[in-house]
Amino acid sequence: MICGATSSTTNFATAGVYQSTLGGIQDAFFFKYYLPKDTCANPFKTGFTLNKLIQCERDNQFVFTDTTKSSTNATRIWDFGNGTFGSALTETVHYLPVVNNKFTVRLTVTDGNCIDSAKRDVFLIRSPDNKTIIGNILPRPGITETYNVPSTNGSTYKWVFESGVAVGTTFTNTIKIKWTMEDTVDLKVVETNGGGCVGDTNYLQVVVHDPTGIDEGQINFDVSIFPNPSEGLIYINYAGKENLFVEVLDATGRLLLEKKVYAQEPINLSGFSKGCYYFRIYNTNGYATLKKIVLID
Repeated sequence: MICGATSSTTNFATAGVYQSTLGGIQDAFFFKYYLPKDTCANPFKTGFTLNKLIQCERDNQFVFTDTTKSSTNATRIWDFGNGTFGSALTETVHYLPVVNNKFTVRLTVTDGNCIDSAKRDVFLIRSPDNKTIIGNILPRPGITETYNVPSTNGSTYKWVFESGVAVGTTFTNTIKIKWTMEDTVDLKVVETNGGGCVGDTNYLQVVVHDPTGIDEGQINFDVSIFPNPSEGLIYINYAGKENLFVEVLDATGRLLLEKKVYAQEPINLSGFSKGCYYFRIYNTNGYATLKKIVLID
């Protein structure tokens, strides 16, 4: 309540009061006022959880759950920041990529005359782009070839192939492969970026082909085998000092044995049936030669 004095003659007193007009030079007055009651009887704080704040573009799945402590008759509105909305206690959302891959999620809860909201930003990480594998698509057996894709900082790479042996590491954007036999191979690489997002599989078809076929003759370096014919122990005569890599094939080109040997070290084929076999021999430079051996009893 407020009290005071006034000399106003108009629009001051409330109709129906004890004295509604000025009765002298000044009159005293009393002013009584009422504050409105709080319209929200049970205030609350809106909140929600999500399964993962940052996810990959591919196969992202955000799960939002309302954790607001309000009465059972509360209603909620989810705004997922991508033009879609929801009203369930738990909502699952898959986002399509946008320019900045950022989405602002807002939950608004109404409980009678009470209302509150909460918001949070979520993010997508871009998946690795498709890349072209560069390298020789027509290599010879025994030759080491280099293949690569453009490098991205923080990424790792998984190479997959058959009919060859990796030389060195296999998790970078570059790989060296020593092809070991004739075959048509799908060379594959998958990139995983620094955020753990996996890209598509990139393919390069490689045809490993020996133009000389399964015929005795030199391909790239001088080497000889003895005795020939043999009863099982075969020796390699080679002037070099390094190890050699030897493959034994049957007459159809099927690989039967592969072994790393020193020059002059015997290779024991005594367990093989008598007949005609082929030695494909590689040195450390990747050069290869093919020799025919006949086993006898």
